[in-house]
Amino acid sequence: MATHAFQAALFAQWRDAPLDGPGPDLGTVTQPQLDALDATMLLALACVQARRGTPDCPIRVARALADRKTMTVYDASRCATLRTAMSHLCTTGGVGAVG
Repeated sequence: MATHAFQAALFAQWRDAPLDGPGPDLGTVTQPQLDALDATMLLALACVQARRGTPDCPIRVARALADRKTMTVYDASRCATLRTAMSHLCTTGGVGAVG
């Protein structure tokens, strides 16, 4: 789900601001990057398995997303994609509010 949203955001970016040359090949460039992202997310999920059911899980995820947002330069679509991906991390579902 998150990889599809990320891919859609990339297509929108390429459509709105075309590259000077040909775009990256989906089969040899983009898809391997998305596959690596999936693998990284699965590994990270395994690492946090014990904390997924804790009552403060949603707020921890929200704080981590907020911290990540201040440390990176992602546009809104990529932040939304990451939030969508992380919304299933906690067994209770959703991401807490940080404000």
